[in-house]
Amino acid sequence: MPNKWTRANAQDLDQKLIAVSAEMSKLNPDRNSAASSAGAAAPVAQQFAETLSTMHYDRAMVMNMMQSICDKRRANFPGG
Repeated sequence: MPNKWTRANAQDLDQKLIAVSAEMSKLNPDRNSAASSAGAAAPVAQQFAETLSTMHYDRAMVMNMMQSICDKRRANFPGG
């Protein structure tokens, strides 16, 4: 796999994790469905982890990214 993380990769991982979360949020989640969703997310998450492990970090960029995540969370979950 290439050692480059793209917006498409991030969106793919996000959608796969949403599927896992949706299944696990059910009152009685289906084990097979949860395992299947998690199994689909695993290789994408592994690629993300491998990419992160080789990156050199710029402190300002990381702080901006973290702030953006917090801002989006606040927008999606007012009062949270």
